[in-house]
Amino acid sequence: MIVYPLWHVGHQNEAGNKHSTVHVDECGVFIDEQDGDDVKLLGIYSTRERAEERMKRAAAGLPGRAGVLHPRRLRTR
Repeated sequence: MIVYPLWHVGHQNEAGNKHSTVHVDECGVFIDEQDGDDVKLLGIYSTRERAEERMKRAAAGLPGRAGVLHPRRLRTR
C-alpha cells in the first residue's frame, strides 16, 4: 500500500547562514523541531490527488506565510 502523509511545517529554525531559516536542503525538506520548527500532521491520504486537494484547502486557510505544506509518499508493507 502506498500512502501520502500531509504535513504542515511552520519553519522557524535558524540553521542557515547568519541564522536564516532553512526550508529545503540537499536531502529534501529540512525540519528541526528543537530549533523552533512547528510540524503538524494534517492527515494520511490514499491518493496523491486527495493529499493535494487537502493541501489546497489548508493553504487557503493559512494567514500570510504561516508555513509550507509538504506531501510525502511512503511505502508500507
